[in-house]
Amino acid sequence: MKGYAPITGYSSAPSFLNATADLSEIYKGSLSKALRGIAVVDKKYVVVRDEMETADTAATIRWTMLTPADAKITGKNTILLTQKGKQLLLKVEASGNIIMKTWSTDPPQEYDAPNPGTVLVGFELTVPAHTKAFTAVSLIPGNYSGKITTFSLSKWPLGK
Repeated sequence: MKGYAPITGYSSAPSFLNATADLSEIYKGSLSKALRGIAVVDKKYVVVRDEMETADTAATIRWTMLTPADAKITGKNTILLTQKGKQLLLKVEASGNIIMKTWSTDPPQEYDAPNPGTVLVGFELTVPAHTKAFTAVSLIPGNYSGKITTFSLSKWPLGK
């Protein structure tokens, strides 16, 4: 991959610390539009929201995160991560049907560097041609039980 991904907005407000970027140039040829926002909400949990639009062909969106935690798919849109007695719930909202997955990090080639004690967690989503779609991944600590906010990037607060 190559390209430029400019920061398009940010806020340092403690209630919604965030940054957004336009990744469209990086995914040129696969997607006609790709935007990402990452936020820390109320200093309680993290949201990673992606908004994309496909071009002339369908696209399979794969979202992954590397972790040393033990990972267990616990529902159609959740993976529970456990490490050293602590838990983190990875919860996904999406505009289509997602398939939660885990992937091995064993090197595919013998010359690739090993990454022992880790696993990739995430999901796949197939988006038809000429379609707008979104995914919102919330990373929720095990002791949090409040409301989760995952609204559109166009409504993310900006400021200092």
